[in-house]
Amino acid sequence: MMNRTAPLPIFVLICTSLVFVSCWKQQSHESQGPELPNYKVSGHVFHSVTNEPLPEATVTIDDQESLTDSSGFYSISDVLGGNDYIIIVAKDNFETYANPFQLGYSDLDFFDIALGKILYFTDRTRAPSYEPNSLVWAGNTPWSCDGLRKRIYALDETNGLSWIKYFDSPGSFPDKGHYTTPCGLTATQENGTDYLWISVEYEESPPRIYKMAVRNDTTLSTEGWYDTPESALFPGEKVLLDDLTYDGNSIWSCSSSEGKIYKHGPDMSVVGQFDSPEGAPSGITWDGQQLWLCEKGSNRLSMLNVETLELQGFYVIQETPVMGVCYRKGYIWVCKHGTEIDGLPSWFYKYRVK
Repeated sequence: MMNRTAPLPIFVLICTSLVFVSCWKQQSHESQGPELPNYKVSGHVFHSVTNEPLPEATVTIDDQESLTDSSGFYSISDVLGGNDYIIIVAKDNFETYANPFQLGYSDLDFFDIALGKILYFTDRTRAPSYEPNSLVWAGNTPWSCDGLRKRIYALDETNGLSWIKYFDSPGSFPDKGHYTTPCGLTATQENGTDYLWISVEYEESPPRIYKMAVRNDTTLSTEGWYDTPESALFPGEKVLLDDLTYDGNSIWSCSSSEGKIYKHGPDMSVVGQFDSPEGAPSGITWDGQQLWLCEKGSNRLSMLNVETLELQGFYVIQETPVMGVCYRKGYIWVCKHGTEIDGLPSWFYKYRVK
C-alpha cells in the first residue's frame, strides 16, 4: 500500500503564518532601533534696531508654522530630534530670515531671531558719472568722487546734486596720463576752514590719504598726504581704504580687502583696528551717535557701537550693490554704481533713518 502525507488542516497554516509575521515585525522593529522623540523649538522675534517684539510674524520649520504673539513669542512642537532644518521667519516690510540649524535631542528654547526692517528710498538723484564711490558734505557743499572718471565733484544741493565743478583725483599727473582712483571721502573743519580727506588708489604705488583744503566752497588745494595702514594679509603692503568718516574727534576708515575698520589719530596713524562684522565693508559714516556700515554686494545698512564696534542692528535696502554711505540731517545716502557699457545710470539714494 502506498503511504500518503495527509494535508495540514487550514487553521494550522493560518496560525503558523500569523506567528511568522509577528516574529518578523518584532525583529524588523528591533533592527530599526528605538523611535526618535519629538522636541519643541521656541523663541522670540524682534526688530533688529529697536529690539521691540514683532507680533504676527510667521515662523516655519519643515511643514509646521507658528504665528508670533504680541510679545513676539513663537513655539513649534513635534520637531523630530537629531535632524537638520531650515527656519524661515517672514513679516511684511521686513527682510525674510532663512537659516539652517540642527536640532539635537532636547527642546531648543530661546531661539531668538532679529529681523531687519526694509527701508524705501525717499528720494534719488543721478550721480555725475557711473562709479560714485563716496559722498560727503564739507560745510554746505556736497562732494562726491568717481572711480571711472577718476574725479572729485563739487555738487549743487539746490539742483538735485548736479555737479558744479570737478577736479582730477589728487596725486594724478594728467600731462603724463597718470591718474589715481578716488575711493573714499570725509570732511573736517579746522579754524573755520573745511577740509576734504580723500583715500586714493595708485596703479603702481601704495595707496594714500590726501588732505585737501576747500577754498570758496568749490576750490581744492592739497595740504598734504598720509600713508594708509599696513596690511595684515600682505606684509609689507599698504591697505586700500574704501571709505572714510569723521566722528568729531577721529577719522575712521574701512577696507573691504582686509575686512577691517580703522580708527586714526591726528597724524592718521592707526590707534585702533577692528574686524568688520560685515566682512567686506565698502562704506562707513557717522550719525552723531554711532557708525553706519555698508558692504559690497550686501543689501544691509549696519549700525555699530563707536566704542566697541559691536553690531547694534541693521536695516535692509533694495537698491544694490552700494558702495559709499553718508549721513546727513536724519537721512542716510548711499552710492550705487551704474554701468557705462549698458548705459545703466548711477544713483544717490536717500533713506529716512531718524
